[in-house]
Parts: sequence; C-alpha cells; structure tokens
Amino acid sequence: MQSKSIEGMLYSALSECYKEPTLKFAEDVINRNLYNTIENGFRLLEIPLLPETLKGIENGYSGRGEEGIIEEYCNLKEDYYSLFFPLYVVPVESVYKEWVDGKNMKGYIMGEPAIEMKKRFNILEIDLPEIYKDTPDHISLLLEYASLLSEYLPREGRIDFVLNHLDWLDDMRNDVFKYTDSSFYRSVADITVAFCEYESSNLLMLRR
Repeated sequence: MQSKSIEGMLYSALSECYKEPTLKFAEDVINRNLYNTIENGFRLLEIPLLPETLKGIENGYSGRGEEGIIEEYCNLKEDYYSLFFPLYVVPVESVYKEWVDGKNMKGYIMGEPAIEMKKRFNILEIDLPEIYKDTPDHISLLLEYASLLSEYLPREGRIDFVLNHLDWLDDMRNDVFKYTDSSFYRSVADITVAFCEYESSNLLMLRR
C-alpha cells in the first residue's frame, strides 16, 4: 500500500520489517530505501532518534547489484529465523497480554486481541495470508492496519487502536535485545517503540 501520510508511510515501512525477508525487502535495505523512509519520516515529525539506531538499518555489506542483494537477503533471513517464532520472540500481541480469565497468564496466541483483530479484518473484508491465520494480531499486521487508519481516517480515528493494541512493544523490544545481536532487528525494535510512543503521546493530547 502506498500511503501519503508520514505516519502511514512509517507504519507501513515498519510492518515490512517484521515479515519474513524477501529479495525485494533486501533490495530496499541495500538501496537505502528503508533507511530513507524512516530517516525522513522521523525528521519531518521531529522524533528524536540516536544516529547509531538509524545506522543499524543501513546496509552493512559492501556488495552491490544482484550479488549484494542476495547476500543481504541471506543475512536478514538467517537473523530473522534465529530470532522470531517459534524460537525466542513471538511478535504477537496476545502473547504479551494477560488473558482476562483471572489467571494472569501470558504467552498464548489467539487471545482477546487476536479475536478483535480478526473482527476488524473481517469488517474490511481482508483475507489474511495463511501464515497469519492463527496470529491476526501479529505485529506486522497491526502496523499495516495502523497505516490504513492513518491514511483513511482523521487522527482521532486511530486513538483507541494505537493506545490499546500498540502498548506492548517495549516488552517485545526487551526480548529482541535479549535474544539477538542482530543490529538490524535491534534497531527495528528501537525505531518501532520510538515511533509508537510518539504516536501515543500525540494521540493522548487529542483527548484532553
């Protein structure tokens, strides 16, 4: 989806970072398309971000052309599969939220956040890819949904979603730092938290 709003572009770009890497995504990394989108968006919105954090999403390999893209793709894919489910980090909202059954249990998929997101996608008649059938509250889907809200609704229209569905990302960021040394995915986690905290603060001001 090509989003026109700055917030929408950032949500969409970050969403791609949490999907299984593709050759097209590796090309966007190596050609600095991802870096430029995030750097420009943060600068225009005046969101502070440490230079070393941005540096983590730059291409770390000197190769160019098809060979460089393939090298980037292989490295991203190795980092992705060594970090995300079913190994260490499950980037799914339900896993980080307590179930409302009085047991204070966490770590399970298809909780209430997932059920609500399934309803939201059904209303929009969006068919989820098979890989997300059991995790409709996967972080990549949440960020893409926020991008849609940013594009088609006024800011007030995404207050409840952002405040209620993107309030667990700091815990996920902590797990990312715990289980990987990948500078790319560590930077992605930091950038995601910084942007969503900015969004939450700004949207909360609309309620005052």
